[in-house]
Amino acid sequence: MGALTEALGASGEDDVTAVLVTANDPWGFGLDAARSVVLIAVIEGWCWLRQPAARPIGVAAGDLALVPTARPGHGLASTPDEELAPCDALTGSATAHDLAGCGARTSLIYVAFEPASPVGRLLASRPAVVVRAGSHRQCGMLDASLRLLAAELVHEPPGAAMAVHRLVDVLVLQLLRAWMAQDHRLDGVQWHPTAAADETVTAALDLIHTDPARPWTIGTLAAEVGLSRAAFVRRFSAVVGQPPSTYLTRWRLATAANHLRGTSEPLVTIAREVGYSSEFTFSRAFTRAYRQRPGGYRAAARRWASQES
Repeated sequence: MGALTEALGASGEDDVTAVLVTANDPWGFGLDAARSVVLIAVIEGWCWLRQPAARPIGVAAGDLALVPTARPGHGLASTPDEELAPCDALTGSATAHDLAGCGARTSLIYVAFEPASPVGRLLASRPAVVVRAGSHRQCGMLDASLRLLAAELVHEPPGAAMAVHRLVDVLVLQLLRAWMAQDHRLDGVQWHPTAAADETVTAALDLIHTDPARPWTIGTLAAEVGLSRAAFVRRFSAVVGQPPSTYLTRWRLATAANHLRGTSEPLVTIAREVGYSSEFTFSRAFTRAYRQRPGGYRAAARRWASQES
């Protein structure tokens, strides 16, 4: 880790910006304004990492995501197709920022490195990556680091700038150790990509996205793309970062949330449109994911929209 040690030793407080973002659905903001190397650490909830010319990727609590060069089209959002708004918190002086909404809460730490800084140059040469919670042995240490970093950003005690700088160094170290533990070379090109160029998985995602109402099972999806059940689950999970059943459920519920916010369709109609056989089954799944019943979510979304207009 000679190159990393050198980079961390040469970095200064002005080379990094860290912001704690707490957001309630619906929300979405672009990363392109910073045009820098961006590291995202999700503390609570989950969100979607949007990429130009590539499919959104789910990022859940405990996950770390690296965007080597943020540009137009890069963003974070509560759903895969949520509109991305500019977020002044990413470039302003505030170290904690709330995005008001009415739904489920997500907390994340956004870290931006100056592209010309030593750490920025080191990370900018790597592909976009996501390290999943539970995929390495340092989950407890990583969680402790994130909690400490969040506390410094919220309370800003004396010496907070220095503490944040050093805690970000620790975060980078833990990120790279996790990749190394997965047998990916630190100084090579074998860092785990967020989504490989896999036509088979792309075909499965197209099926889910275009027809969420179809009664998909692991078996029917695997058959459609010409794989056995076991091979399909392994391949999909490796590329997308979550099992196909989890992705299918999240896509259906995110689509339903969009319908609830943007239409007056009855709940039973929305349930059928996203693949649920009954309103009761849909309501139970939605409530578990969004911590609100569909009707309450719709009412809160309308109140929030009226306050914003």
